Amino acid sequence: MSKTVEAIRCLSHDTVSLFIRVLCFSSALIFAAFASSACRGDEQHGFAGQVAPLFQNFCVKCHGTDEEDTQLALHQISATMDAPLQLANWSKILTRLQLGDMPPADERQPPRDDRERAIRWIKAELDRAGGRADAGEAKLRQFAYGNLVDHESLFHSTLEVAIPAEPRLWRLSPSIYEQLVNDAGGDSRSIAQPFALGPGGGIKDYAAAFVVDEPTVTQLLRNAGEIVAAQTRDKQDKETNETVVFGNAPKQFRALVETQGGPTGGQIEEALHYQFDRILQREPTADELAGFTALMRKNIRDAGAARGVRATLAAVLLLPEAVFRLELGQGPPDKHGRIMLSPRELAYAVAYALTDERPDGQLLKAADEGRLATRDDVRRELERLWQDPKTKKPRIPRFFREYFGYHRAPDVFKNDKDVKQYSGRFRAEILVNDTDQLIEWILKRDQNVLKELLTTNRSFVNYRVDSKKGPVLAHDKNHMELAYNVAIDEWTKDQPMELPREERAGILTQPSWLVAHSDNTHTHPILRGKWVRERLLGGTVPDLPITVDAQFPDAPEQTIRERLAITKDSYCWKCHQQMNSLGLPFEAYSHLGEFRKLEPVLDLQATAANVDSKGNPRGDVLREVEVDPSGVISRSGEQGLDCEVKSAVEMIHRLADSDRVRQVFVRHVFRYFMGRNERPGDGPTLIAADKAYVESGGSFKGLVISLLTSDSFLYRQLPSQVARQ
Repeated sequence: MSKTVEAIRCLSHDTVSLFIRVLCFSSALIFAAFASSACRGDEQHGFAGQVAPLFQNFCVKCHGTDEEDTQLALHQISATMDAPLQLANWSKILTRLQLGDMPPADERQPPRDDRERAIRWIKAELDRAGGRADAGEAKLRQFAYGNLVDHESLFHSTLEVAIPAEPRLWRLSPSIYEQLVNDAGGDSRSIAQPFALGPGGGIKDYAAAFVVDEPTVTQLLRNAGEIVAAQTRDKQDKETNETVVFGNAPKQFRALVETQGGPTGGQIEEALHYQFDRILQREPTADELAGFTALMRKNIRDAGAARGVRATLAAVLLLPEAVFRLELGQGPPDKHGRIMLSPRELAYAVAYALTDERPDGQLLKAADEGRLATRDDVRRELERLWQDPKTKKPRIPRFFREYFGYHRAPDVFKNDKDVKQYSGRFRAEILVNDTDQLIEWILKRDQNVLKELLTTNRSFVNYRVDSKKGPVLAHDKNHMELAYNVAIDEWTKDQPMELPREERAGILTQPSWLVAHSDNTHTHPILRGKWVRERLLGGTVPDLPITVDAQFPDAPEQTIRERLAITKDSYCWKCHQQMNSLGLPFEAYSHLGEFRKLEPVLDLQATAANVDSKGNPRGDVLREVEVDPSGVISRSGEQGLDCEVKSAVEMIHRLADSDRVRQVFVRHVFRYFMGRNERPGDGPTLIAADKAYVESGGSFKGLVISLLTSDSFLYRQLPSQVARQ
């Protein structure tokens, strides 16, 4: 560790303490609602009145004496929670009830009020006994569990107004932090990223999903030292060849080390004003000026001018505003117990909704002048940013990458021997770029966006624009023949190209998506079907039990459809019935994304006979079997949607016309821009957003602006009100 970083660790103790206090304050706000809810737990009825009847009517059929393999006998569970095993059992029961997977989806379900009363009683008792009452809630705050909120309760809500989330701190995303570092005068390429969004697919940047733990704080300390070192670089005097301390620093910083006898109070304040503006885009308060001035003098006295100044300037980079997005609200609550975000909070919320950059001058000026205090004010600024061609809006295309997951195609290794007859090398990044361009093309038109994304037979094929030559091949021509079934002489600069309608329909038949939802050597109808179930139909597939080894049977002489027959075992079918029939239509596409009518499998007899004169095997012999691309839309939740389909294209077109699919898409857009899962209290927001999308002719811009001017975005709810949901 460098001496500078060590000095920062020692000298910025007050700042780090403030940082931790604000973090704890945020945690208290986030969990206050749950504690409040638990305390209201219908004690007058207790276990006998609220919990035991639910177990008897809906649970003991499977969790009773008749089930030999049951791990939890609910017909005789004790209402007390005084032993570790009892606490563990009750925590398990609570989690299953909260996640909605007990009873299973295909069993009779208890009324919602009965379930919620049981949950409140169990939580209250677990809190009293010191057990885990938050495990299920922690999962429900993760993206993968968003669909567990009942769809009908959201889009048929009778609430007068939306009940937003509670106040929160939202940790900066890696992209926003990189931009902050560059804006501060550092170089994001030369520092370690302290934040990460985790592996896996789906929407990543959830406000409640990540914490600032000790390793993160340690890295932030190191980065602060590196950033300030870049701000205050020394230089060599060309004439004297002597080192000029802070020679490349702004004049406000140079004055702190050049003044004989130490800097004056005015010079310190001027330097602090500069640093606060550079890092936080605001003036320091009177208390901050006083505190940081005292810290600066102490640091200079203890560590010398250069180190002392650098340590104090680095402390500004550790203030909560440099690490978190503050969404606490300001002012008195309205009659519904809601507090509107402050103008400055709204400025950052609007900027970070569309961009990775901090608010521009116009946004901050509007906030400072009181012109960012109403829904119409926010709409005005959103429209301005959206229409400004100079404003980079990476958050928009990033949503589609995270929603569809096609950008993960390069992560799926492909053996070059599978493509040697084409280009000899599989270039998945080219496929991703083609899909990026197709989405950009659809968004520019901004009409019927979801339907176009799902059904268009147009595609960019092996295409990029050279600054001098214009449209050119992104890779050699053989590559496009492999992925798109496009002959070499068919490639054109006039793109997107029109592909056969019976073969391609939107993003789900783009080679990038098909490759991303495959494995190294095979297609993967389970992954593909799971995506359709969760991202289009809004269903839920339970977590894979840790006791299950989820591998394709090693039977290369069988088709993938034949191998999946093993999942029809009763234990497996509970989950696989939700995925297989939706994923098998995509068997019309290989694991490389090409459309096919024949699937190669191992010919056992021919392989056994394929030997040389000495009887040594010469290798595998394959035979081709006709692909069966049929499937079934089932358990969709929409009357008239369930049916048998003959192909993936037919299935996709049916889904694209579905009201439920459109509403599920709205739910995912909500999650991305709100940074959290929707809750029953967000029903009015979702209904209004869906209406805005339909009435605007399927405009993605109309949908997003509706969400970003909604009560769920603009307001925060007092914890006592959130607890009533």
